Amino acid sequence: MKKAILTALAGLILLACGTKRDNVVSNTNNGTDTNTVEVLYFHGKQRCVTCRTIEQLAREVVAQEYSEKDVVFRVVDISQKENAPMAEQYEVTWSSLIVAKGDKSANLTDMAFAYARSNPDRFRSELRNCINNYL
Repeated sequence: MKKAILTALAGLILLACGTKRDNVVSNTNNGTDTNTVEVLYFHGKQRCVTCRTIEQLAREVVAQEYSEKDVVFRVVDISQKENAPMAEQYEVTWSSLIVAKGDKSANLTDMAFAYARSNPDRFRSELRNCINNYL
């Protein structure tokens, strides 16, 4: 009985933090400078501890290690109507971490959920590597 309850609880947590997870997505430029790398954190109205940790760590990496003219960090609430086109552009349905430049982007959501709380140093390293590949 305990196993069934834990399995159901784990399923609900995954559902609450789920997203469409593609590794690389092509998209159209959303109006930003094509020389600027964007780190986009998408979230819905409700966010779990891991979702908030992903935002915090990504924000810190960008603020502490990159110039604003080269890399920008944006938080996008997909529960807001005005953000629906951007969520659609990146095929985001829930909390997601995307690194984009011009018409190319990488979805780091799986990595973010795997490491944000359990191994934040690896999260930072993988995010840095992805950003540096776009610079």
